[in-house]
Amino acid sequence: MKKSNANNNLIKNENIDENYVNDLYKKIEKCKEALNKDDDELFTAKLILVLSKIILKQSNNRKKFLDIVCYGLGSMDDSLASRYQLALILIIIDQISKLNIVENINCVEFYDPIFTKADKILLESNLKFSISKKNEMCMRQVEFKKEIDDHSLTLFYMPHCPKALYNNLLYSNWSINKLENLILLGNSFNMIQST
Repeated sequence: MKKSNANNNLIKNENIDENYVNDLYKKIEKCKEALNKDDDELFTAKLILVLSKIILKQSNNRKKFLDIVCYGLGSMDDSLASRYQLALILIIIDQISKLNIVENINCVEFYDPIFTKADKILLESNLKFSISKKNEMCMRQVEFKKEIDDHSLTLFYMPHCPKALYNNLLYSNWSINKLENLILLGNSFNMIQST
């Protein structure tokens, strides 16, 4: 979807109108409503149930802390698919908080090299999330501390990232101690394997 020249000029000049970002936020909220309302196959509910079971299993039914790292979301400013992807992670965060399956969501951090100024303002100012300042190429290592109750699980949300980025993430965390603290939500490995 191509943006109008007026929107491009706003982004290039980095003079983002507050109303413009608020309108983008409203579009995200509409996507959340649509995901919740038009979910005849209960995809979102099933996803939350599976994630809840994984979190509880990996934490041995003890409450833990959860970090969420989102890579490759795309530009919500430019793409309807990206707005829906953001809406889905917002629903996941809301539901995990409501279900009280972790003690706390420590941080939610995003990175995509194509984020526009409007995307960054939306994520940081409107939604109060962090944006990574550097491109890690998905090589972030999960934190591991020997004190069992002291470490976090990390949920990596990577919608439609290329195979190389999944490879980077797994390679960087390829140990039992790290993998048991990592939850990956993204493309099917069957789909990745065939490409």
